[in-house]
Amino acid sequence: MDLVSQLRARVEQEGEGWLTRLLAEIASPPVPPSAAASSLGGRRSSRQSRPPVRLSPGLSASPAVQGGQSRGASSLRQRASSGLQQSQPAAPPVSSTAMGAQASCSSSGFSAVASSGGSRGVPVSGHPVGHRGDCLMSLVRSSVAPATWSSHGKAWAEWLDLVGDRDVAGAVPDRLEVTLDYLLALRGRGFSGSVAARRMSGVAFYFQLLGWSDVTKFFVVRQALKGWSRERVCLDVRRPVSFPLLLKLVVASRQVCSSYFESVLFSTAFALAFFGAMRIGELIPPSRSRPGGLGESDIFLGEGFVRVRIGKSKTDQAGRGTWLLLYAVNGEACPFQLVSSFLLLRPRGPLFLLHEDASPLTQFQFLALFRRCLSFVGLDFREFGTHSFRIGAATEAARAGLSESDVQRVGRWRSACYARYIRPDLLIDF
Repeated sequence: MDLVSQLRARVEQEGEGWLTRLLAEIASPPVPPSAAASSLGGRRSSRQSRPPVRLSPGLSASPAVQGGQSRGASSLRQRASSGLQQSQPAAPPVSSTAMGAQASCSSSGFSAVASSGGSRGVPVSGHPVGHRGDCLMSLVRSSVAPATWSSHGKAWAEWLDLVGDRDVAGAVPDRLEVTLDYLLALRGRGFSGSVAARRMSGVAFYFQLLGWSDVTKFFVVRQALKGWSRERVCLDVRRPVSFPLLLKLVVASRQVCSSYFESVLFSTAFALAFFGAMRIGELIPPSRSRPGGLGESDIFLGEGFVRVRIGKSKTDQAGRGTWLLLYAVNGEACPFQLVSSFLLLRPRGPLFLLHEDASPLTQFQFLALFRRCLSFVGLDFREFGTHSFRIGAATEAARAGLSESDVQRVGRWRSACYARYIRPDLLIDF
């Protein structure tokens, strides 16, 4: 069952009032231990009346909490559902009658609670608690790359499936037990240690978001991941695009493309990807309807060089931007000559790499023609990917004798991970 289906099932099972309480808990200050035990433990069976638990200033607890009928796992699911729905672009349907007037931030997936109205008779404060939680989650979501957000949401949903009736919100041993169960489940499904480490990062993200202690940093979890990575090493065997191969691709594009314009467009894209050591998402958008890639104003042509601005990248989610300087080289794959030729042909538009009808060059089109060019020159396209240009840039830089710090600067790497991109043994020269 996907995340949206899970959320819809939760609304049908628990009622829509859980979202009101969820937003209040997110926006409220830390709950004292005594109050947390009352709202999360839920193990006392007495139905005697007692003062309502205060979830946030001006917001009363639900009737179920006031009557001592809430359960720890149920409360956990209500709070953790915020993480589930964030990994999907659309939120589950919420009744406007039950929730009162609503306002929503389109990117967060939350439905905000207005100052009037409520759920099942729960009084709602005039303080805009829901709107605050809504916008805060939108900011949190913007702090990471979309792919990272989706990956974290998937890991969190899988972790939640293993919770059962364990009090993971209030009991650290229970939280650790579920986390270890999740690790063993990943191992049983045949995942690599690197995938397991990424899933643990996703779970840790939501632990911190909820203000829970992060059990993924416990010694037993860290050592298990370390042993896992040593036990099974999955090598990335994508071949790099060498400079001689880049020349072959530029020549092949003239035969493979349907027009001169298209051959210049794709040759320019290949050259920028290689000489700029660019990730495909930095170069062109995922699709026609999704933003991304180089803009028209991100290219500056100088005397014998091209200056390229990368506005936002995987390691620069804040959008500070990075300028690349690409110099002219000998041969038909010269980035300066190709960009100069394309500037004379391209139509006007917000993006730089455009087709003749002003539609954007997409990642799917880039990969499709890259594969056709590889087949044209007699290579197996399955051994290459769009990242092969970035791998090739690092490999050629190292082969040319650049220092480690210079190789890092070429690919804008901030750690020793650049070493994995240097693959002279996989180069194909002509």
